[in-house]
Amino acid sequence: MQVNSTHYGDYIERQITDQVIFQDGTTPLILAAAGGHIEAVTELLQQGADPNARRLTGTTALFFAAQGGYMDIASLLLEHGSIVDSCSIDGGTPLFVACQCGHLDVVEGLIERGANPNAYMKDGATALFIAAQNGHVRILEVLLEHGAKTDAARTDGATPLWIGAQMGHDHVVRRLLKAGAKVDATRHDGATPLFKAAHKGHTAVVGELLKYRPSLGILPNGESALHAAALTGQMTVTRQLVGAGADPLLVNQEDITPLQLAIRHSQTQYQNNFTTFGKGFLQDVRIQISQNKKLKEVLDQVEEVRDLIQLIADNTAIVKDLHNNILSYTNKGKNKIPNVVLNIDN
Repeated sequence: MQVNSTHYGDYIERQITDQVIFQDGTTPLILAAAGGHIEAVTELLQQGADPNARRLTGTTALFFAAQGGYMDIASLLLEHGSIVDSCSIDGGTPLFVACQCGHLDVVEGLIERGANPNAYMKDGATALFIAAQNGHVRILEVLLEHGAKTDAARTDGATPLWIGAQMGHDHVVRRLLKAGAKVDATRHDGATPLFKAAHKGHTAVVGELLKYRPSLGILPNGESALHAAALTGQMTVTRQLVGAGADPLLVNQEDITPLQLAIRHSQTQYQNNFTTFGKGFLQDVRIQISQNKKLKEVLDQVEEVRDLIQLIADNTAIVKDLHNNILSYTNKGKNKIPNVVLNIDN
């Protein structure tokens, strides 16, 4: 049988250019694309390398070009037949990784070439979710301009607005709200964007959300945003929420008010501070106060507790009583100050 040497040579050449060089399925083309080596990519494609060869994770050369921000390589791969929405095993496409890494030109280029802005991963996350999570507001705008669904939720119910709020990206939150995102979109655990922002202390995000009248009452998780802020001692957020009308005496599912949570947080915080005085710290504090040592430090801590109480529930009888009690102890009998700080909710 006669063998055509030209065809045989082409076959051998093709086998070499597509040869897997790592156990994870990486090919020379994938390696060249990941490294941004356009000359090598060009040569390999001309020699017949498969642009859609996949690693074990399902990722192709286009995925790595998008990840690296190499739009010139991405364009070349697409011209040679790369599938624009080829998915990894978790459902991620080249568009997803470009959004994650903040490569605006790649995002625009992929969408122009047919990438689906509403594709979603196995956990339900869309490209818009990924952009919001990473704070890439310009990419987010491009996705919205091309039809990305504002409130497309992950399987756990988290929306782009929800994740943007949790991450503290106020510019992302502002843009999504302007686009019509639901301000009280709730994750399956009952937490809203405001709840997460309050819990994390993201004051700028809280300010943006409050413009759209989010719920200040008890949420499906049995808590309110003010409870979340009080629990973690977020004083500025507490001020914002109370100023917007949040009720400091609203009871949660455990019949606890934000006021009580704030006092407990302060108590724990200052207990921890006092432990630095060593074993038997209460006795040490009393001795130091009697000798006027560290007195200013302790008084400053009491002042902070008093301010926190006044902030979260001003004009209520309970707070006035607590406020007056603390003032009384700070003005009389300095030896009683540590007991007030440590037993304030008794």
